[in-house]
Amino acid sequence: MGSSGRQGELWDRAADQWASIQEGQHVPLFEAMIDAGGLQPGDRFFDVGCGSGIASAMASERGAVVSGLDASPALIAIASDRVPEGEFEVGDLEGLPFADDAFDVVFAANSIQFATDRVVALGEL
Repeated sequence: MGSSGRQGELWDRAADQWASIQEGQHVPLFEAMIDAGGLQPGDRFFDVGCGSGIASAMASERGAVVSGLDASPALIAIASDRVPEGEFEVGDLEGLPFADDAFDVVFAANSIQFATDRVVALGEL
């Protein structure tokens, strides 16, 4: 089993609190990371461990085509509400359901450390 089983269970327990209180505190970091990634309008943006979708929403506002993956079904539901035009799914960092080179920008904030096998997760990215 990859990371999503256990991590999804843990993050589901406080998804609303993460979305409404904690994740917003990361906006300055997310802005800096998106800027450093050189995101351009029309870029395919993959938010790995997207949480409640704040970074995905920021990328979408800049004109990116957004996809996101998270272990938590509850967080995916919130991200889908925040970015209705995005494509979000529950999954494992260790087995991403996308073809190689499917994205222009891969964004991973607050996620890789939760992978069961970080080496495999980094290889997937």
